Amino acid sequence: MVIRTMRVDPAYRDLVFSMLKQAFGEYLREAGAEWIVKERDLEDFIKAKRLRGLSEKTIRDEARYVRQALIELNWRLNPDSLRDYLSELRGSRSTCLSTLHTA
Repeated sequence: MVIRTMRVDPAYRDLVFSMLKQAFGEYLREAGAEWIVKERDLEDFIKAKRLRGLSEKTIRDEARYVRQALIELNWRLNPDSLRDYLSELRGSRSTCLSTLHTA
């Protein structure tokens, strides 16, 4: 009943969200900032790539890279873990590039 009313009445929706924010503000911010990725999400990613017409090899390669990143991130995405992961990738890329230049 509450959800149904929230869908049709913007004032009621604002009131409920305001009350939830007051009661559970910190929890809502934390919960909303993290996405737990499921295998189904990866399957949807692959389907979307097929719809775009990419080759099966490209799709397999991209899915493998995404899966490896997700494993390293424990299948959880949030702003901090993504920043750390990308920073680590940049650092390892710099190390690889400097090794190539000195070789």
